[in-house]
Amino acid sequence: MPTRRQLLVGWALLGVALWNALFEMMVVRGVKDYLLAAELSAAGRGPRMAIGDVMDPAIRHGAWVATVWTALVWIAAGLTVHYASSHPRLEPGVGSGTTRGDAER
Repeated sequence: MPTRRQLLVGWALLGVALWNALFEMMVVRGVKDYLLAAELSAAGRGPRMAIGDVMDPAIRHGAWVATVWTALVWIAAGLTVHYASSHPRLEPGVGSGTTRGDAER
């Protein structure tokens, strides 16, 4: 059975991976938005845009989204690990009240 510390380290690593995945997803969306704006500009159907005008808000938004979701996962994981490690588990025949079947004999 993993210890409380091992569980928290595992959840921390999972949170880091989640943050990176969400941030990358938001940045890729920003890149696609910029490429679309550049193509529309090249076709004469839109204004010229600097890459910073599109990517700076995308990076800021990606950092916020990734941070909020990772924080929610870490809070839920911390509460779960705390609750699970601070409450005794019921073992068969221990603390369950009455015994069943042939256990009384």
